[in-house]
Amino acid sequence: MKRFFISALLLSLVPATKAQQEFHTIMHLFVPQLRQVAYSATKEEVNLTLLHCNQWRGMEGNPQNTLFSGHYKIKSGGLAIGAIANQEKCGIKTNSIAELIFSYGISLRNNLLAFGIGSSFNSMKWDISDLSDEEVHDLSALSQTPDCRFLSFRAGLYLCLDNFYFGATVSNLNKFKSNFYTPKPHGYITSGYKAQLTKKLTLNIEGNVQTERFTGYAPDISATLGSDEKLFAGLSYRAERNIGFHIKVNFSRHLYVGAAYEHAANALRKSHTASTFEFIFGFRQPVKNEPPASWDNDRLLF
Repeated sequence: MKRFFISALLLSLVPATKAQQEFHTIMHLFVPQLRQVAYSATKEEVNLTLLHCNQWRGMEGNPQNTLFSGHYKIKSGGLAIGAIANQEKCGIKTNSIAELIFSYGISLRNNLLAFGIGSSFNSMKWDISDLSDEEVHDLSALSQTPDCRFLSFRAGLYLCLDNFYFGATVSNLNKFKSNFYTPKPHGYITSGYKAQLTKKLTLNIEGNVQTERFTGYAPDISATLGSDEKLFAGLSYRAERNIGFHIKVNFSRHLYVGAAYEHAANALRKSHTASTFEFIFGFRQPVKNEPPASWDNDRLLF
């Protein structure tokens, strides 16, 4: 029964693997460079983040992601470097990604415009050792190409104004095609505004749109309340009726933790547990000569 489920799960993914399946996280609010490649040039700090996502918990062979993200801005308004490492396991498939990011910020009076590029190495492997000969035969394309490796590139820009930010990134700029996998270009647009409600209370509203080949669109929106720059909590809504809750606590200027929960109120709920849990742990170290307050993404991105 287990083998049948794994095979069925993989077969259900075969048509989708002809299109790029981008990793979605509820906590992208706290890992901006995951979607926006130019973000790392907007903040003068060393930032290290570890995130774990357990999607559709309770379903056998469910997707699980472990992600590390880090970035460091060398000097004010100048060059920044970043890196992302992500491993996703889903059934018998393991997808590993390692990305190196370069971004550069340009001062526009009290604002900042940044440009970024990223290059990633992608490795997909399918473990068919536990499948029967009959099941492997059903996956003939997979048995011929059990591993898939390729490079991909992305580029984008990020604009920080006083209480407003905007980012746009296009991924999978280069062409790659195999018998089993063909990534397609994806576009990401992020826009947000932060309002100072009281002296200590803030409200951040952010909207995102993901598009594949600029034809289909997957929007999401979130609202986050912040208290004294220490506690943040909010709600999010994603396409296909995915409702989420997220919370983040800054224990000090350097350490923070967070958690998120999302429930898929769609057809998935009828047959499987439709809950997703995420946990995040981060370290940040501001460098000397911090940028002007209008650049400070603590005012914009927690």
